[in-house]
Amino acid sequence: MLLAFLYILISVIFGFAVTLLLKEELLFEERIFYGTLIGLVSFTWIGFIEALIFGLDLKTIVLTSSVLVLITLLIFYIKLYKRPIELSYTTGIFHSEVLFPIFTLCCIFFPVLHILFSRVILWKENGLNTGLAYNLSDLPFHWSIINSFLYGDNFPPDNTIFSGYPLRYYFLSDFFTALLMKSGLSLWGAFTLQGIMLSILLVGILYLLTYRLTQNKMAAAITPFLFFFNGGLGFIQFFKDLISDRGNLINFFLFVKDYTNIGDLGYRWINTTTSLLVPQRPFLFGFPTSIMVLTMLWVGIKRQSRGLFTLAGVIAGTLPFFHVHSYISLGIISAVLFLLFPSLRWLWFFIPAGVLSLPQIFYLMPRGESAGHFFNIHLGWMANEDNVFLFYLKNSGLFIPVLVGTLIFSKNLSSSQRKFAIPFILVFLITNVIQFTPWDWDNVKVLIYFYIGSIPFVAYGLASLWKNTYKIIPIVLMLTLVFSGIISVARTTVSYYSENNNEEIELAETIKKITEPRSRFLTAPVYNHFILLTGRSILHGFAGSLWGQGVDFSKRLEDIRKMYRGDRDAKELLDQYKVDYVVIGPPEIREKLEPNLEFYKNNFPIIVQSENYYVFKSRSRN
Repeated sequence: MLLAFLYILISVIFGFAVTLLLKEELLFEERIFYGTLIGLVSFTWIGFIEALIFGLDLKTIVLTSSVLVLITLLIFYIKLYKRPIELSYTTGIFHSEVLFPIFTLCCIFFPVLHILFSRVILWKENGLNTGLAYNLSDLPFHWSIINSFLYGDNFPPDNTIFSGYPLRYYFLSDFFTALLMKSGLSLWGAFTLQGIMLSILLVGILYLLTYRLTQNKMAAAITPFLFFFNGGLGFIQFFKDLISDRGNLINFFLFVKDYTNIGDLGYRWINTTTSLLVPQRPFLFGFPTSIMVLTMLWVGIKRQSRGLFTLAGVIAGTLPFFHVHSYISLGIISAVLFLLFPSLRWLWFFIPAGVLSLPQIFYLMPRGESAGHFFNIHLGWMANEDNVFLFYLKNSGLFIPVLVGTLIFSKNLSSSQRKFAIPFILVFLITNVIQFTPWDWDNVKVLIYFYIGSIPFVAYGLASLWKNTYKIIPIVLMLTLVFSGIISVARTTVSYYSENNNEEIELAETIKKITEPRSRFLTAPVYNHFILLTGRSILHGFAGSLWGQGVDFSKRLEDIRKMYRGDRDAKELLDQYKVDYVVIGPPEIREKLEPNLEFYKNNFPIIVQSENYYVFKSRSRN
């Protein structure tokens, strides 16, 4: 455990040192928050490159730490001795303007974030659970990747739920978790620490985005609340349900619905915290990194700063393996910003961003067994038959009207500030015309950047109303914007959902001990199979996850049925797919794969048997 905190400390100091390389003045708060994120991103990338060469073990972590320490010492030597920098609290590296409000916000959000992320992994008497419903299918997929790095020697990464197919999924956030666990943290500790740490960074970075853009501390303070508790007008239905169920209030509050997700009423823009930040782990890096880059670009535009453009470009270039949707969004936004604020200095952004990111993009591009359902025309996102204007009014409340009103009527916004909003509005328009992924709801992963880039202006509008009108007006507007989101976040504190029972957890531990790290298993295509806890890959995982990645699994699924039934060509198929082990248990029966237990008992040895499961060895490795 101490090793984990030590390498995080080294990352923080390294990142702070990197900010000293900029000739341009940064606030002390920016050096802390940006530096910490830069350090964690750098540690993850350097650690992954070393793991590709040497594998993942303690030596990898020690070597990565040593590299960062040496670079840090070199930077400090140059900046503090060779070319001394100013240490003043008013103009030097310790120059601070908003440290107290950011610190206060972090203290406010810490208990909320601790409750959320400490419930991602819940160990109870019945086994392994999660406290968030949206985690149910996402969580096992992510810990399958994490465990494959830890126990499966999965370098270069193979798709853990579609064995034999390269992992065309952005995986560095999960590799960071694996680093924490290899440093001594438990699964719960690693998930909790990573979630809280990166979300606290997000709080500060959101504040700094709005403060840099508007120079308004009140607007900056409002910003994290608009982000973490976003929601539409679903709270109206909440009060309707509350009135109709007033005779059973205890039961109502214990099993309260998510009022940002009521499909039959057209509420589909689910709260960002509960649907993206917590369950979809790549956003833990994607959100703060992309927002940091956007803030650097704004300051770089205003100051004509080559250094900020360069650093922003390098950071943007690291994004695809962390979160490709954030990178796509950033690409659209930065291209439009270049057209709005043309300058040769943009080369210092686009060249490093392109050089670093293009190999990652090429690797992640779907090919081979791909369904090819990316980048299609689809109008109105999830509005479907609904009126698109009413759909967005229900799903974002008064957010868009306040945004439009602020941009049009605010007398204190400059033309350059208004121009900065244009790329985000364009993202909104694009995501309502083009469907980026096979699942239409997933467009929210790009659409959310319209929301993020618009928050500073909405917050500024509310702050202006507070100053210039009756206080009740911005208070009511603010409540309408966050009340549904607060309900969505609060409901996660009372429920939990089973992932794997104790029998399955014990089997997973046994499998890790007696099978080879890169073994391939035939299992039922379910989202939470216990083999995902072992670090071994499975031939075919949850269809929803595979479809979301654009994988065409139809032929393989039919072959799996043949193998389980023990058809005439079953043995040939087992050899063809290089299946090392076959699992027969409740999931295989429940999924109606018709497993032929006698066929496997007569042809293959049993290596593990429990009350409900059989594991057969189907192939001897040469």
